[in-house]
Amino acid sequence: MKKFAITILLIIIIVENRENPAVAPYLSGVKSIITNKMMSSVTVNNFGELAPKVARLHNTLLVHEAQYAVKNTKTKDQVNEFWRRNCRNKQLIHSVLTTYAKQMICDTIEPYIAQPIQ
Repeated sequence: MKKFAITILLIIIIVENRENPAVAPYLSGVKSIITNKMMSSVTVNNFGELAPKVARLHNTLLVHEAQYAVKNTKTKDQVNEFWRRNCRNKQLIHSVLTTYAKQMICDTIEPYIAQPIQ
């Protein structure tokens, strides 16, 4: 419990002083390390099988949503980016896709996403 309290206290101090010139360079470095770690932690398996499955979603989605899904899942990097933006991050964000379309595409992509055990 003591470690938890100290961690929370440190986070509050860092957040409150994030614009301080003495803290900003270190904070941006930590932020870039965390971002790079998160970006590299997701890989796509059997990409050749995923593309046709996404393309077949045109039967259940609106035309523009199916086109958007195909366009944004052409490469492994695009699939990773789509996964991070729409499937992993569940916050309400402005998107071309409806919630139903996001769920359908995420359900199609999910079996091909390999996340390391932590």
